[in-house]
Amino acid sequence: GQLNLAFDTPGVLRKLLVREGDWVQQGAALGELVNDELAARLEAARHSLAEAAAKLQLMENGSRKEDVDEARAELSRTETTTRYFGSLLDRRENLFKRNATSKEEVLDYQLRFDEAKKREEAAAARLKRLEAGSRPEEIAMARAARDNAQARVRELEASLERTRLRAPREGKVLRVLRRQGESIMGLEALPVVSMADVRRLQIRAEVDESQIASARTGLAVRFSPYGVKDVVYEGTLTRVNDLMGRKQLTTDDPREKVDVRVLEVIVTPRDAADLRINQRVDVFLPVAAPSPAAP
Repeated sequence: GQLNLAFDTPGVLRKLLVREGDWVQQGAALGELVNDELAARLEAARHSLAEAAAKLQLMENGSRKEDVDEARAELSRTETTTRYFGSLLDRRENLFKRNATSKEEVLDYQLRFDEAKKREEAAAARLKRLEAGSRPEEIAMARAARDNAQARVRELEASLERTRLRAPREGKVLRVLRRQGESIMGLEALPVVSMADVRRLQIRAEVDESQIASARTGLAVRFSPYGVKDVVYEGTLTRVNDLMGRKQLTTDDPREKVDVRVLEVIVTPRDAADLRINQRVDVFLPVAAPSPAAP
């Protein structure tokens, strides 16, 4: 179960957060690339999301009672002003008909009345808009803007997370293969960290095709570290593969045959405290008893 972990995005290794021999939990951060620009863009995107969400909330909640009351009071003031200038204009027009005032004065009051009327119409339109609230199309546009901002935040969060190397499961850090400040080219041949859960070691063994009759699940087996005859461990054959294949494991013995067909099996040791990952062992399977001859 050894895992060789690497970043899937290029960058510069800012820091390593573990050392060889450390025990880490699933999801623990192991290392991080330089990501200041991404972090700044994410912060800006979160502010934009907050602004879009607040705008949508305002539209969905509608106008506040205070705003409506203020707009209604403003309309009342402008109506009073319009009536006042209207009455003054009427008086000036009557005086002009009796040649008691000039045409310029009548035009001056006409201008004041028109300006007051425009302010009244604007106040009435504002009050109507506040009472009606936002249109469905405006709310839909605000909701779309909020959703787009959310998607942008999620996209940047995912990009930022890719600059962090995390443990996919609980285990022990076996090797740290890169150093701070090194350039990382993404998914490359040389990983950053190698780790494994050393509490659950398994032995991967190959059984010669002439002995596969002895290999069956649940079988009690013995094994010894390669080259050591006095130390014997016990284990259980927990899995037998169904596919035969070419021999992959060798002992460096020049007399060993490598062109034989083998069956791969998995052995679980009963006590693996003294064993190490990638340590070679010799596995001994009990020989199957011959079948009784037919009468």
